[in-house]
Amino acid sequence: MSALTHLTPLERQIYAIIERAAHDGAPCPTNSDFSDQVDRGAGIVIARIKDLERKGLITVKRFQRSRVVTLVSTGQSTGTPKGGGVIHWRDRRGRTAAQWRDLLAEEVAQGASVQAAAGKIGCGLQRGYSLWRDIRAGLGWQAQ
Repeated sequence: MSALTHLTPLERQIYAIIERAAHDGAPCPTNSDFSDQVDRGAGIVIARIKDLERKGLITVKRFQRSRVVTLVSTGQSTGTPKGGGVIHWRDRRGRTAAQWRDLLAEEVAQGASVQAAAGKIGCGLQRGYSLWRDIRAGLGWQAQ
């Protein structure tokens, strides 16, 4: 039996919208877009997306004004938002130095400058350069 059979009609509708966007490689619809498509308020849509996440059907990477949603069953994700997105402030708190270094290294490995990567992950320019120095020191000869 499919995990989708246990969803409410609204959850199925929202899941289908996410599935279509992921299949097309399109950015995840905004809360307003979802609201228009399912004819419900943004608060209800947000709650149902969180329900889908809690049920283990999707994972959500939140940005300031957008999100990337991955379908757990297929591994397909909605497209990256324009401008790459800035990590949501709630996701910045409580990170260890190692987690900050990993985030920065991932962004730089994808071609971002240290300045752009620091802005995107929300750590600030000074901290970004400090983290980058730590990364380079940890790599030793490999960073040359």
